Amino acid sequence: MLRGSILPGALSRVLATFRPCFTAPTFEVFTALVAGLVAQPVSRTVCGMLTGAGLARVWHHCRAHRFFSAARWCPQRVGLVLAELIVTCLLAPGASITVAVDDTLFGRRGKKVHAAGWFHDGSAAGQTKLGYGNNWVVVAIIVTLPFVSRPVALPVLAALAVKGGSSKPDLARDLIDLIAERFADRDIHIVADAAYGCRAFIGLGDGMTMTTRVKANAVFSQLAPPRTGKRGRPRLKGDRIGTPADIAGSATWRTVRVSRYGTTSTVQITEQVCLWYGTWRTDTVQVILVRETGKKAVPAKGYGIALVTTDLEATAEEIIARRGTDRSIRTSLSQHPDHLVRAARPQPHRHSPASRLGTLVQAQNRTLHLGHARQAPTPDHRRPISTHLTPTSHNPRNPGSPASLGSSRRMKCKSRGLRPRRV
Repeated sequence: MLRGSILPGALSRVLATFRPCFTAPTFEVFTALVAGLVAQPVSRTVCGMLTGAGLARVWHHCRAHRFFSAARWCPQRVGLVLAELIVTCLLAPGASITVAVDDTLFGRRGKKVHAAGWFHDGSAAGQTKLGYGNNWVVVAIIVTLPFVSRPVALPVLAALAVKGGSSKPDLARDLIDLIAERFADRDIHIVADAAYGCRAFIGLGDGMTMTTRVKANAVFSQLAPPRTGKRGRPRLKGDRIGTPADIAGSATWRTVRVSRYGTTSTVQITEQVCLWYGTWRTDTVQVILVRETGKKAVPAKGYGIALVTTDLEATAEEIIARRGTDRSIRTSLSQHPDHLVRAARPQPHRHSPASRLGTLVQAQNRTLHLGHARQAPTPDHRRPISTHLTPTSHNPRNPGSPASLGSSRRMKCKSRGLRPRRV
C-alpha cells in the first residue's frame, strides 16, 4: 500500500502545494492517483492508477471514480496553482510570461462520451483533416529548462470545446484572462496559430500582447488620420494597404539573424505598423513578413510567413523568436497520447469528470518537470523530457511490459511442447 510518507521527497513537496485546492479526504485520493499515474507503465485508467499506487485491493474503485465525478474541487483552481508554481520556480522574478494557445483532439468513440464530435485534426490522415473525439483548448506557459536545448510548453489550463457552446477562441480568452488576473504584476505575451487571430482577442489591455500568424487574405489599413475638427464621427482607419502580398510587393527588405526552433538562421524581414481593422478593429498592430534566404527560391506571393502582433515595443527579431516558441505546445500535446486519458469517459449527464481528468494529467506531468528542474543534471546528461510518458508496451527490455511477458510466455510454451495462444 502506498502512503504519502513514502513518496519521494521532491514529489511530496510539489504535491503539498495543491493542498488548499482539496479537502483532506480528496487530497489523499489526489496524491494516490498522481503517484499511481507516474508508477503505472501501461494501463493509465482510473483503476490502473490504483494498481500503480498499490491500492487496488485496499480501496474500492468507486473512491477513485468519485474523485472525478463528485468530489469538491475546481480544475481551474488547480491549474492556477500549477501556473503559479511554474512561474515561481522556473521564471525569473518579474520576468514576462509567454503563453501558448492551441487545441488538440483526443479520439473518442461511443454515444455516451460527452462533447464528442467531428473537429479539425491536423494530424489526421487524408485531405479533410477531420477526427472524432473530444476537442480541448489548452493554455501552456513557455519556459526554458536547463536540461533541454529548446523551449518547453507546460500546459496549465484546459477547456473542453462543446458543439453549440462557446467557440475555441472564446474559451482560450477566458483561460488567458484567468492567468492575467492571477499574475497582474507581470507582462503576458500570447502566441497562437492563425485560428486564434480573431475578434475574441480584441482589447487585451495593458501588459498583454498577442502574436499570431496572418492568413493570406487578411487586409490591413493605415492608422487613423488625426481629427479634422469637422462635424461627424472621425475616421477609425486610414487608407487601405492591402494583403500581406501587397505589402511584400512594395516593401524594403533587410537581412537579419533570428533564433527560432532551437536554431539560428538568416532571413529577410520587413515590418509595418498599421491596423487590422477587420479583426482587431482599432488596436494598433505590427505586421512582420519573413522570407528565407540562400538557395530557397522566393515564393510567388513574395514572402514566406506573415506575422502580426500587438507588441509595438519588441523588435522584429524578438517577435519572430517568440512566435517560434508556439511549436513547443504542439510538441507537448503530441507527447500526450490517448492512452494517458483513457479514463476520460464520463457519463452522459456528467460534464466535469473529463475536464477534471485532463487537469490531473497536466498536474502530474508538470510536477515531474518541476522535480527534474529543481535537480537539473549537467548539459552533458540531457534526456528527453517525455521519457516518463513513453508507453512501454513494446519495450522488450522492460520486464513488466506486455511484450516481455508475451515473450517469456512463448518461451515456456515452446519448452513444454505447447502451441502458444495469441494474446
